[in-house]
Amino acid sequence: MFWVLLSVLASSIWLLYLFPQYVGLQLWPYLWWLFGSLVWLLILLSSTQDSHVSGTVLAGFGVAATSLGALGAVDLATHRLPRQISYTSLVLVVVLFSLSSLSEPARLTNLFIGIVLMALMIALLRLISGRSLGKGDVHLAPLLGALIGWFDPRAVVVACLAMSLSAGSVAGILIATRRRRKSDVIAYGPYMLLGAAVAILRVGGRA
Repeated sequence: MFWVLLSVLASSIWLLYLFPQYVGLQLWPYLWWLFGSLVWLLILLSSTQDSHVSGTVLAGFGVAATSLGALGAVDLATHRLPRQISYTSLVLVVVLFSLSSLSEPARLTNLFIGIVLMALMIALLRLISGRSLGKGDVHLAPLLGALIGWFDPRAVVVACLAMSLSAGSVAGILIATRRRRKSDVIAYGPYMLLGAAVAILRVGGRA
């Protein structure tokens, strides 16, 4: 747990510099950030039943959880997914996971397969949906793909199905109840996070 706590602390310090630039000093996005980070940390740790997971992987989990919590909170508050957070977190997670996977080339290959698959599928969804998905969603995709790929890259399909179904269902309900119009933009990031969480939990325990 030392490596998790250390990476969470380091990531929080870095993100605290960026976070106010997007949400200002509103309290509720910070609370959502804290809640989202804790949920993601629980998801990642509970999905890894192997007690011999290296410190670098645990550090990667800490970075990912803190960053995804922040991204979800920013998207809810502003409908933005800052690429500065997405790509910096991606590089850190890939480096940390790669250090652990040098002796397991198959796992390292799966990580990069997950990145490519998730990026391609989100780009395709954006094209099909008439660009109702923003560029920030495309920027977030590789980070989620790296996490899913480390567990099992095939679960990327599960993630995309879960996020599409959940986003479509909520949008349909809101439109049917006239709380939103078809032309309104919804924050798709939380549904991407939900889909990734479902996929990771589904394949958890194989790590």
